[in-house]
Order: sequence, then structure tokens, then C-alpha cells
Amino acid sequence: MNTPVSVINGTNYLVGTLSDTYAPKGSYIMTTQYYNTDASGNITSGLKSGDLGFYKVVKENFNPLDANKAYLDLPASASDNQE
Repeated sequence: MNTPVSVINGTNYLVGTLSDTYAPKGSYIMTTQYYNTDASGNITSGLKSGDLGFYKVVKENFNPLDANKAYLDLPASASDNQE
């Protein structure tokens, strides 16, 4: 007998890519590299390495994504408002 699979209802904020592109400013990408920013989103230091996680994209046309990858595009109401 097969065990039923649980269904979780919710919203998927991941946006997939079909071709090489850039993650839009304000979205999040999973990476280990990030930039420190000030309250206005201006980059305040060079590229840093940290733990694997979702880091906010702070500049347009800057974070390349290969085809068949995804970025996280949270609405303002779902964001934790941390830089």
C-alpha cells in the first residue's frame, strides 16, 4: 500500500530562468558570496565569502544566473527587511 504524500499549500516565490540572465535587484540568490551594504543598499565593501544562503541582489545586471537556475523574488510583505 502506498503512503499518501502530504500537500503543503503556499506560494512559490522562486522564479526559474530558461536562458542565461541576471537576477534582478532586490531579489535573492543562493550563494556563498555577498557584499556588505548600507541602509540605502549601496555597496560598502568588497566581495565577502560566508555561509551558503540567500543573499540580496544589490545591483542591476551584476549577479549572473545560468539557464535553468532560479532566484527568490519575495514581495515586500514577505521580506524580513534585512540587508
